[in-house]
Amino acid sequence: IANGANPGVAINLTSSVGLTPAAGSTAVITATVTQPHTPPGGTPAGTVTFTYAIDAGTANAGLCGASGTPVQVTLNSSGVATYTLPTMVQGLVYTVNAVYTPATGDLDGLTSATPIVLTVPGIALTSVTANSVTFTYGQPVPAINGAITPPLPTGVTATFNPGGASQFSPVGTYGIGVTFSGTNACSYGFPSV
Repeated sequence: IANGANPGVAINLTSSVGLTPAAGSTAVITATVTQPHTPPGGTPAGTVTFTYAIDAGTANAGLCGASGTPVQVTLNSSGVATYTLPTMVQGLVYTVNAVYTPATGDLDGLTSATPIVLTVPGIALTSVTANSVTFTYGQPVPAINGAITPPLPTGVTATFNPGGASQFSPVGTYGIGVTFSGTNACSYGFPSV
């Protein structure tokens, strides 16, 4: 007599356009749900709830578009559910999550997939150069200037920031970041220089 529970399910997420889709493309995310010891000829039944976030886990989260509302999709007879993301926007990063709920409604059976991340390349900049600055401990960080090639279009501005350095930071070297603002600013992505 065997004791114990069946092994849990596994969820695999894939994208129809790969992990670096072109701007303007439409990504279909496929969740394939499997269970190692499902009875012969059977597949897991239930639903998959898809969600996505834009620029999740970054300081830019929420600045370049809203996250998607949860969408619940019933698994087909092969244990597959698909979800179509909105049209991919240049310079954005989409993190897609999926949670499987068994047909029995057993809440202990909820299983989350490893998120899939799609990075849409931003508008190419041939050169982003920040001028180096030095300052004395305790004094405010001076303004940072730099140059961007090609020149930004009207309505888009670049702000160079001290990359975590403050007037009370330990002595050291800090990277400089650049943030774009204005119309179509998110299309540039968020490079560090």
